[in-house]
Amino acid sequence: MASHREDWPDLSPLPRTAIFDAVPCGARNFGFSPDAASLGRSGGNAVNGLLRHYLEMVAAMAAGMVAYAVLYGRGVISREITDEAVMILFMSVPMIAFMRYRGHSWRSAAEMTASMTVPAMAVFVALAPLPDVPDRALAMLTHVAMLLGMLALMLVRRVEYSHAGHH
Repeated sequence: MASHREDWPDLSPLPRTAIFDAVPCGARNFGFSPDAASLGRSGGNAVNGLLRHYLEMVAAMAAGMVAYAVLYGRGVISREITDEAVMILFMSVPMIAFMRYRGHSWRSAAEMTASMTVPAMAVFVALAPLPDVPDRALAMLTHVAMLLGMLALMLVRRVEYSHAGHH
């Protein structure tokens, strides 16, 4: 795989203590890994690596939603569970591709897919049959559940997801 870290400083010859000292105290205190990969482009801030990874995954998922809307000729609002499932599939494929490109395992990609799918589908199944819930609110709530599920997994596995590169 081509390196996407060519502009990063080479820290491999430094002893582990020097690398650890380069990590800001805040990152050390919250359980982030003190290895060279966690230093990232943000000058050592593992939280920025986590946020960057999250936003990149959301962008990949948005691309999948656009592809879904274009191919199916409709927006993302529907009360049909099959439409919701197909849209989630369209969102998952580019997210998984992004994760694999970043060096995550298939298992990590599967966990992330489940962390977005299960909460979204739970909200959808609970609220779609209720006529008092407006369509736009249903769409918004399923997407919020999806994003919160992903964020929860990333926080639980913050060491893995704070790395800006390979794992």
